[in-house]
Amino acid sequence: MSSQSFTPFPESYNRLVQGVSFTPDGSVLFCTLPFRERGEAKGIGMASHMPRLAIYRSTLENGSWGEPKLLEFSGQYEDYEPTLSPNGELLFFNSDRPLKDDQKVQKNSIWFSELEQGIWKEPQSLMIINRADTEQSYPTISRKGKLIYCKEVVMDGKSGFFLFETHFTGSYTEVGRKISFSNFDGNTSDPWLSPNEDYLIFTGFNVDDWPGTCDLYISFFWKDQWNEPIGLKELNSEGPDFSPTISPDGKWIYYRKNYEFIKFPFRKLLKKYRRINKHP
Repeated sequence: MSSQSFTPFPESYNRLVQGVSFTPDGSVLFCTLPFRERGEAKGIGMASHMPRLAIYRSTLENGSWGEPKLLEFSGQYEDYEPTLSPNGELLFFNSDRPLKDDQKVQKNSIWFSELEQGIWKEPQSLMIINRADTEQSYPTISRKGKLIYCKEVVMDGKSGFFLFETHFTGSYTEVGRKISFSNFDGNTSDPWLSPNEDYLIFTGFNVDDWPGTCDLYISFFWKDQWNEPIGLKELNSEGPDFSPTISPDGKWIYYRKNYEFIKFPFRKLLKKYRRINKHP
């Protein structure tokens, strides 16, 4: 098994592709791209207040990804890390959109859009979960609606980041319960939940040294609890490894490795870690 660079587009901004997600049939790719950089490359004047990042969509055409197109609702605020629900009808993402009229937001919040007759509707905020003074980010959802996300927790004036789980019910989704992994004391973020809720991939790291400690881990849900996380040593490097996504067919894992986007064969890897975890 070996990794491959994932460079879906011919332009130089491949280096900044992140947060990829696919429709259930794998024919459409959603990702984050540098909005201002793309505009400037096309000779469009981009004011300094314009967002640095935005969400784009690309369609698979004759085996190649087509020109990425700006999503209907993106380009006004900093939107990134799109995540589709398994049925392809909900799109979650991080954003600095104001939670209330004219409210300036310093932290990321979680937003979602619903697909209706082929059009992505105006995004909605997770109103109960989001807060203006702390970060809520990186949502991922299962077929049954289990929602896992990252939440900033401030203790003694220092921020920590941890995963929480709840059940998605729309804008008024309740605040989740913190996930406590056995024998794991690090901060956690960037979750990817399997559609059947049987395993979870996420990043573990030390806040004081994110670049040197950020690695990918897997945990299996067994006997009503998340098992002790296992480091994915085939994927992890000396630099940061983050932003994981599994392809709809389960064949590949996509992630950022030292700021390059990588795809790696996943089926055999998952079987191996099921055996290590003694999980059926």
